[in-house]
Amino acid sequence: MLSELFGPFSLITEYGDREVDKVIDVCEAMTHHLTAAIVSNDPIFTNKILESTINGTTYAGIRARTTGAP
Repeated sequence: MLSELFGPFSLITEYGDREVDKVIDVCEAMTHHLTAAIVSNDPIFTNKILESTINGTTYAGIRARTTGAP
């Protein structure tokens, strides 16, 4: 996930509870911080990610409605 793609792409990555901090570190080490999305029904997890991101825009939701489009 290191190439910028244009189009309706969704990149989905699975990881365990013990790997959350590592995933945050990897995402924040990328050179382009345009947008990110969090799909979760766990408000504690969502808040942890939101407080750790430096992306230009971060969408959060529980139903995968994570774009600016209606």
